Amino acid sequence: MIEPIPERQSQEQDNLVKDTNIGRDLTFAPVQNIIETQIIQSSLEVVTQRKLNKNSPYQGLKRFNFKDRDRFFGRDKLITRLFEAMNRSSLSLVLGASGSGKSSVVRAGLIPELKKSLESQIFYDFIFTPNQDPFDSLYRCLLSEEKDYSFSKSSVEVALEAKADTLTKVISTLKKEEERWLIFVDQFEELFTICDDADKRKNFISGLVQVAKSGNSSVKILLAMRSDFLEQFSFYPDLGIIANQNNIHLVTEMYPDELRQALEQPALKHGVVFEEGLVEQIIKVTLLQNLLKHTYMVSVHWLSAPMENTSLLAV
Repeated sequence: MIEPIPERQSQEQDNLVKDTNIGRDLTFAPVQNIIETQIIQSSLEVVTQRKLNKNSPYQGLKRFNFKDRDRFFGRDKLITRLFEAMNRSSLSLVLGASGSGKSSVVRAGLIPELKKSLESQIFYDFIFTPNQDPFDSLYRCLLSEEKDYSFSKSSVEVALEAKADTLTKVISTLKKEEERWLIFVDQFEELFTICDDADKRKNFISGLVQVAKSGNSSVKILLAMRSDFLEQFSFYPDLGIIANQNNIHLVTEMYPDELRQALEQPALKHGVVFEEGLVEQIIKVTLLQNLLKHTYMVSVHWLSAPMENTSLLAV
């Protein structure tokens, strides 16, 4: 039997970040700022009179990006935490299981909110994945023609030096004093799975640490990584120390009220409503699937454990 959906009053989405706003140095001032996803609360009659959009309102398995902000629902509390983290620390880490939505919450949630809060200033976001060579990936990111920044090819070649101070040089060479930068390294685990050059890996991490410790509040670093690779930080103590300073933000499964938003709101924007009770059934099935997935993973863990540990099953 599927249990009723638990009420989580503390998890209700209010979409309001009180007394917060990003200021000149990516710090918060006592000015109200709203993290909003324009929650629609309309009657059946109002929604069904809206012009029908026959395209699918859902992203499916595709990642959300900046342009999808108005269709990205259910993660407002996490966006708020990340928004506030930009003030507290120069380097933050977003962790989560594969497919948990780490990239989407940054690309379609956090970055649009940062841009909106810093609209009176020059704000650039640099997004790349480490791939086989993190320095080459940074170089290609700086030359991107799809972004609102523009650097000459000769000026960004400093990124290819691939030394411990390379990232610091990139910033000192290219960044103007009035600019605010966010460096978002997505799929950070690639640094350990794809990059096979140990020196480049070490130098890239050293560069991140240098920037984080520089005290430059106009440059923020955000890393998104699969949580099962966190143990790799053990081999890079300087990075581990920074992560241990309350700078880890875990992307968990959605609560029922968050799932409801993610289901209902995109449909409402397209002029579509669910049959009564259907959303509740979808949420129940989703929660059950999550429970079964966890049960399966625990079973796999025990089956693959050393034989001497099997005695624990009888405890």
